Amino acid sequence: MGNLPVIHEVGTGFQALGDHALGQPDKARERWDNYCKESVLGSLATVTTERRKGSNEKAGKYLRGFGRAAGKALLGGGLLRDVPVFHELAVCGESLGYVIGEGDVETARESWTTY
Repeated sequence: MGNLPVIHEVGTGFQALGDHALGQPDKARERWDNYCKESVLGSLATVTTERRKGSNEKAGKYLRGFGRAAGKALLGGGLLRDVPVFHELAVCGESLGYVIGEGDVETARESWTTY
């Protein structure tokens, strides 16, 4: 599934509902935790919440997730990743996300060696 704002929220919501319907609330909670770590809107909302609580260390962790998600979203969010050209855009987005979110050029380069 892509990582574009709104599409990501709707997809995560339906998947979590499915997890609950199947009696797997822990899996639904894990799905939402991952969403907060790797979503443009979810991680930004979590940063705001953590800052208001005074937990700047946690806020920084989610802010890095926001940067990774923003980089991916800027270049298509990984939609249609299995289609030529879109695959290259998805790898560009991952690479850009690591540079924006982490400032980690080495991990950004690894995206291309895996590619």
